[in-house]
This record gives sequence, structure tokens and C-alpha cells, in this order.
Amino acid sequence: MAIYVISDLHGRKDKYDLVLEQLQPKDHLYILGDVIDRGNDGIAILLDIMKRDNVTLLMGNHEIMMIDYLRGKEDHKGSVEERMLHYERWQRNGSQSTKAAYEQLDDSIRKQLRAYLEVLPYAICDLEVNQRIFCLCHAYPSDDCISGILYEKDLSEQACMEIVWNRFVLGQVPNQPRIHVVGHTPTPYYQDVIPFTVYQDLNEDHTSGIIDIDCGLAFQKEEMKVAMLCLDNLNVCYL
Repeated sequence: MAIYVISDLHGRKDKYDLVLEQLQPKDHLYILGDVIDRGNDGIAILLDIMKRDNVTLLMGNHEIMMIDYLRGKEDHKGSVEERMLHYERWQRNGSQSTKAAYEQLDDSIRKQLRAYLEVLPYAICDLEVNQRIFCLCHAYPSDDCISGILYEKDLSEQACMEIVWNRFVLGQVPNQPRIHVVGHTPTPYYQDVIPFTVYQDLNEDHTSGIIDIDCGLAFQKEEMKVAMLCLDNLNVCYL
């Protein structure tokens, strides 16, 4: 059994399928959010993840934008101005293919998908693999990311926003005895490497620090690859 992490598929089901081909039956895959938008197949990826016991999806900022939009459109939550802001923000961030595919689903499937998104975890704070402790989240661990699995109900609104929207600043890795594995920020933000590769800032014995695995699929260029990080040994496979 091996534990893998990927992030920021952004509708690239071709990359998702390649990742699935690498998995053995007892392996587990964590996806650090943003499986939707930009590319065409985000809804198809979500529907496949929902069927798999060995794949765990965490909340990303694009999933949050979709939820905010649906809460306004379907639940009439918030003022007209707030609903329009949520719609425009999601629209600016590449929602068109996701929204169209969602609206083509049968009502029962839409309800199942919506219910699934609403209860996605925001962070897995203390995942132990081979004597290392990992904190997994989409963008940046808030001060609340200490232990356990955190959901929206466990967090303040500010903490939810930090976890899915904030970015690491070089040299300001949280001083905790764990490795923080994140996506959200394409790795050229930290390094000048093309094609994009994983960025890591770890201590000497590789037991704390940060690993950013967002290798730029949001740019929708054929040369971009998904980084598949194995937590058992910290090896990376690019697909």
C-alpha cells in the first residue's frame, strides 16, 4: 500500500486517468482541490472521484467558488449583489465548462454532486506515513490546522478562506514538525523551472517544511504535467 498526493487537475481528465493507472488496488490517492474549471472535464473527474473509496478530494478555491455560486442560485442565499459577485468571480476563473456540464446532469446527480462538494474536508492536519507527519490542504494551513481532519463546520470563515486562497511566502514555512503539502500556487512562483516541477523547502532530515505540487495544469498547455507525490518516500512521478 502506498499513499499518493496530486493537486490542481483543472479539468484535465487525461492526466487524472494516467494517475489512476499508476495506482495499485490498496493504494490511496489524495487530491488537494481544484479538479474543476479551466479544462473541459472537471465534472467528469468529480463524478469518478465520488465512486472511489481509495480517492479523497480536499476543498480547493475553485470548488468553493462553485459552492458559493450554487448556494446563491439554488438556495437563494445572500443578496442579489452577493450572488452576482459570486457568479462573476467564478466566471473570471474559468467556470464556463464546469457550469455547462453541471447543468446538463440529471437533477438527482446534481443533488448528489452538490451534497458531496458541501462536505469536502479542508485539511488533513496530521497524516502519518513512514514516521513522517504530513499536513495536506489546498493552499496554506491556517493556525487551526493542528490535528485531525477539518471541515467547514470546524473552522471560522477566515480560516476557510486562508486554507484555500492564501499563498506561502518564501522563508515563512510554519514552524511545525510536519511536512505541509499544498497546491494552488504554480511552482514558478517559487522557482524558475520550465516545464514546471515540484518545489520543496524541507529541513535536513526531510521531516518538516513545504512541498508545493501544483505544476501548472491550470495553464492548459500540453507540456504541463501532473506531479504525483508518494508520501512513503517523497518520490515524484510526472505524468
